[in-house]
Amino acid sequence: MMRADFVARWPTVRNRVYGTDHPLVANLWSDLANVAIGRQRPAEAEPIFRRIVEIYRRRHNDRHYLIGLFRGNLAGTLLRLNRPAEAEQELRAGLAMYAITLPPDHQNIGIHHTRLARALVAQKRFLEAVVEANEGLAILLKQSTPAKAWVDGAREVQLEAYVALGDTAQARRVRAELGPSAPAAPK
Repeated sequence: MMRADFVARWPTVRNRVYGTDHPLVANLWSDLANVAIGRQRPAEAEPIFRRIVEIYRRRHNDRHYLIGLFRGNLAGTLLRLNRPAEAEQELRAGLAMYAITLPPDHQNIGIHHTRLARALVAQKRFLEAVVEANEGLAILLKQSTPAKAWVDGAREVQLEAYVALGDTAQARRVRAELGPSAPAAPK
């Protein structure tokens, strides 16, 4: 097992070997950010994800799908920190990057739409959230093997928005699609 002090110094070692803007440095920072998230420390992960986005922006002249990917990771962190408006900005920027770097039905685009729906629900913008959740779900379901966690996540945010809007018919439909994992209906 690695000692904590060595792990803390590892990014500095990689910076010296590869330079601060190298993808291997960004990959290591990503691992450290994910450890912080896993430890329920999103405030520690936020500046790391911001740094990763900047590394990829500089490295790839502001045009690479990884910029969108890490904007999404940053947005997820911002949602954990209860900062949905900032998360929305990152997700929209990520979707704009994906629009020029990925095919329109790529899974990452579906994931971003789903996360954007979550940010909109957190801001009580339920009609917009339904549109984004529907878009995300449609893309995710087009995948040859859609990830159940992301499909269920899209449906859960749909359900939350439909319940908030008082659309019981749509809420019932989505609950049925979720099956036994569906959250209980409000009483």
